[in-house]
Amino acid sequence: MILGDAVVHRGTACVRLEHGPIEIADGTFIGELGFLTGKPPGADVEATTDLRVLRWHVPTLRAFLDDNPELHATMQQVLGSDLAAKLRR
Repeated sequence: MILGDAVVHRGTACVRLEHGPIEIADGTFIGELGFLTGKPPGADVEATTDLRVLRWHVPTLRAFLDDNPELHATMQQVLGSDLAAKLRR
């Protein structure tokens, strides 16, 4: 299982949801819903190929974004767009 709050740099993974799996690949976020809402993850993610992810320490990232409101707004937009694309699948 992959921990959330990351972006897939290379490879693919699968998010297991009640209504079916969602494949995620390069450039896709993992854990964006939890990051946006502050709630614990609601799904498991499993690597389906060799996988390289970039992770961040959430409290540090939140503090950085709080100090940079324009970047914070951009990050929220990118995460929201990524989540919406997953939901459309």
